[in-house]
Amino acid sequence: MAQILHIFRKDIRRHWPEILISLALLALFTRHELNPWQNSSELSAFSSISPFFFALSGRYIPFFLALSWIFLILRVVQGETLVGD
Repeated sequence: MAQILHIFRKDIRRHWPEILISLALLALFTRHELNPWQNSSELSAFSSISPFFFALSGRYIPFFLALSWIFLILRVVQGETLVGD
């Protein structure tokens, strides 16, 4: 069990940017799916951006989320050294 935790901590230290991007996309996807009816004019931080941008970006969030997961998995698998190296 200690070896598993050691490998897990090593992977987190090495791949923290990819993990943070993946979690941010997951949070954005969750927010978009839970509030699809919310108008962007109600958001104070994004009031200057058009509602078309949010409708367009909401369509591509699942694609980028899956792409970030694939990228993270590939980076973790290829980051491991070969046995005997």
